[in-house]
Amino acid sequence: MVSKSSENLREERFRVDLGGIVELLSRNLYSGKDVYVRELLQNGMDAVTAAASETGGSVRGRVRFVVDGTTLRITDNGIGLGEAEAKRLLATIGGSSKRDEFGLGRSDYLGQFGIGLLSCFMVTDEIVVYSRSAREGARPVRWQGNARGTWTVTELGAAELPAELARLAHGTTIVLRSLPGERGFNYRDMRDLIERYGEFLPIELTVERPGTDPEPIGAFGKGRVPVWEASALAQRQWCSDNFGFEPFDIIPLDVPVAGFRGTAFVLSEGAHPGRSTRHRLYLRRMLLSNKVTDLLPEWAYFVRVVGNTDYLQPTASRDALFEDSLLLETREALGDAVREWLANLAQVDQYRFARFIGLHINGLKALAITDAQTRDLVVRSVPFETTFGLNTLQDLMADGALRFTRTDQQYRALLPIAAANGLQVLNAGYAFDEEILEQLRLDHPEQRIVEVNINDIVGAMLPSDPVEEARFLPLLHACHQALTGQGVTVILRDFKPATIPVLYLPQAAAAAGVVEDAARNAPGESGLEGILDVLADAAQHGGSGTVSAPDKPQLVINGSSPLAHQLLAAVDSPLVVAALRGLYVQALLAGNHPMNPQARAWASEVYTSLISTAL
Repeated sequence: MVSKSSENLREERFRVDLGGIVELLSRNLYSGKDVYVRELLQNGMDAVTAAASETGGSVRGRVRFVVDGTTLRITDNGIGLGEAEAKRLLATIGGSSKRDEFGLGRSDYLGQFGIGLLSCFMVTDEIVVYSRSAREGARPVRWQGNARGTWTVTELGAAELPAELARLAHGTTIVLRSLPGERGFNYRDMRDLIERYGEFLPIELTVERPGTDPEPIGAFGKGRVPVWEASALAQRQWCSDNFGFEPFDIIPLDVPVAGFRGTAFVLSEGAHPGRSTRHRLYLRRMLLSNKVTDLLPEWAYFVRVVGNTDYLQPTASRDALFEDSLLLETREALGDAVREWLANLAQVDQYRFARFIGLHINGLKALAITDAQTRDLVVRSVPFETTFGLNTLQDLMADGALRFTRTDQQYRALLPIAAANGLQVLNAGYAFDEEILEQLRLDHPEQRIVEVNINDIVGAMLPSDPVEEARFLPLLHACHQALTGQGVTVILRDFKPATIPVLYLPQAAAAAGVVEDAARNAPGESGLEGILDVLADAAQHGGSGTVSAPDKPQLVINGSSPLAHQLLAAVDSPLVVAALRGLYVQALLAGNHPMNPQARAWASEVYTSLISTAL
């Protein structure tokens, strides 16, 4: 049973404040008032495309802008509108061209007539549309809408049409008059805006003042080829003119599923991986935005793209892309293209690849952390700093255990000892290196990838023979006295190379019994590599893998150094104190260790003492 109250219910429509909607759009949807030019171009382009579909492409598409101070007239030779179509499409806010009877749901069409035309109310309080339909039997109409939210549609005779439309078999003329108190429509500004948005549109596009010859705009009038279809030389020039840099290289881009064709320009200067890169994107050859930031993966910060898409969906403001599955697929495909270019460059042109590495190594490493394919490229092709010179991670792993230091300071401290003892160690103190090694551990669980530091190496060195150590006690005591105030412990070890008389350890390692046993039984001439293998095994089975270090730094005197023996022989000479302080300062400098004021003073006093004694 239906209640009386239900019987009396009547459906009502919302009352729309058009002025409020326009204000809302101008503040929150559109990026600026100038976008109305883009909307007018979209409407004209869609109308021309529809006419070409109806006529079989026999009519050349044309959109004409006439700028007359406070009046702007836009005429196209598109399909035109009849009375019913004008009511439905022009007066329906959000009415989409993709749902109309012309079948505009294809990729050929750009806009939404209602909301697009609505943008014109940002520069005028009245829009007048004259239209002559290509449909047989349809009469010309005039649609007139104002910012108060009212509109009218009137059928016209041919004699009532504007002169520019009366000469056409079908088409549309839109008339806008600038808002009272506004500066009007500036010819130069209009020309620049039309060229900005429509430079690659495949139609005859012109702008003119009344009584002057039309000025051609864009690809058709100037014979301009879209960037993505131009020669490599023209593309380089375009990049220089528009992006402001000479590209390191050019990457062609093609993603059929998105109807995307474009060009990626590789930056010729280094850039920060976290920076936002802006790309220029055209939607069916009309500019969508030159500030698109989500077209490529974040790691591809070293390229800027210009391109055109037929199928990617714009947001409501039509100056960005809608985040959907197609955009995700396109982004992945574009990333694959950049990655493929990198791999090919590494394989066929080592010199240019090395140049690229010099510019963008941080970006490549950042990508390698999360992307397995790029990580494989880095492992195979990117040279890393080692104690044997530059080498790839692939070669390091092929040689056995991959040993590394976490900091550049640790690496500098052990560099001369490791090199002299035939031990190859990777300097992982640069950005992203340690993270890449952690990923390599996961990729290759069978591979030995172990950290090593100066404490491990020096801790693995056997103390000198007790007799020899007793003989060096006077020099050790003299050194301890000479370095009073530095808070260092002085010890004696024998190590290679003999050309290094002393070695400074920020956190030194004393030789433990397990390390000495490992040294006695380790393979190899120096035994150093075998010792480190024992340490690594200890770490894997629950041990620390390193020798615990005392609180104080240590200065290690090399018992194998001829200079150390010379100092021992002259231990009672007044020059020995200055010499020991000089060697201490040299050890600090060699390891890039900081010096306190006392050490800096010794750096200059040592030369004063030597010169005074000599003279």
